[in-house]
Amino acid sequence: MITMKNSLFILKVGFRTGWKALIILIIGMIITLAAAINNRRAEETNEKKEFALVCKEIDSKISIRLHSYALLLRSGSALFSVKDSVSRTDWHRFIQELNTDKNLPGIQGVGYAKILSGDQLQKHIRQTQEEGFPEYAIKPAGKRDVYSSVIYLEPFSGRNLRAFGYDMLTEPVRRGAMEQSCDLDLAVLSGKVTLVQETNEDVQFGALMYVPVYRENHPSATVEQRRAAILGWVYIPFRMNNLMNGILGRWDADKLNRIQLQVYDDSLSAKSLLYNSQASALITTTARQAIYRTTENLPGRSFQFRLILTERDGFCTLHNQPIRIIIAVNPELS
Repeated sequence: MITMKNSLFILKVGFRTGWKALIILIIGMIITLAAAINNRRAEETNEKKEFALVCKEIDSKISIRLHSYALLLRSGSALFSVKDSVSRTDWHRFIQELNTDKNLPGIQGVGYAKILSGDQLQKHIRQTQEEGFPEYAIKPAGKRDVYSSVIYLEPFSGRNLRAFGYDMLTEPVRRGAMEQSCDLDLAVLSGKVTLVQETNEDVQFGALMYVPVYRENHPSATVEQRRAAILGWVYIPFRMNNLMNGILGRWDADKLNRIQLQVYDDSLSAKSLLYNSQASALITTTARQAIYRTTENLPGRSFQFRLILTERDGFCTLHNQPIRIIIAVNPELS
């Protein structure tokens, strides 16, 4: 028979046992929660490292390719220094042997723009027309002290025919890059432009890279001497979508377009945007983490692309905010 005293003893023992169990349960929950938090942090750290490696890979590919384009233009400039006269056929064969479509895909062409004084203009136009181009003229028309003209551009077909005879010195962005290239004897990338090759279809933003060509056996140690010795520029026009596809290919195919790549020519503003890998996608721009890598302005550095790579919301199961890394690509080309 259970007495009152026995009942109180049973309740007391049960209370103590329940309290201990509750304490053990709480401690277990705390340990489990701490383990889960640590595991999540470790996974987030690994994801950030993985994303940083992707960004480094993209940075490296673009930088290496820009170096390659600069070396290509240097070789084109050297061609003019070893021949008394480079003909249209010479230029065609030179570019054909380089096989740029296979070895350096993504460029619109490789050309040569000749500089002309006002006194040379009419003779130059007449000679070019006699080569088999009776409608050749320098565009835009108008009287100027100095002209330039795109006289060679390979492949010499399709969109590139629109650039034949174009005076790039008449456009401020191009002129600035051409003058800088001449003064510094460097490969220089222009800012954002619309190429004359553009039509009403598949319109893309553009940029151009220039390397100067100087007269052989003329001094070129100073800026003044280089300006006096300039013959023209070998150059590459870039249509940015084609350029990035040529450099990167389907670099993000295995990530189901998880990462957005944006390329800017200068400031990170809409007017400087050259390329957007996901122009139609809605990407959150609030960054969970931003890593900025800048490069000092050292001698030999002649141009800069700014890249933003953003990991899109919804593709990462561990966190909802995108990771964002800004990279300045500023290769040394001298």
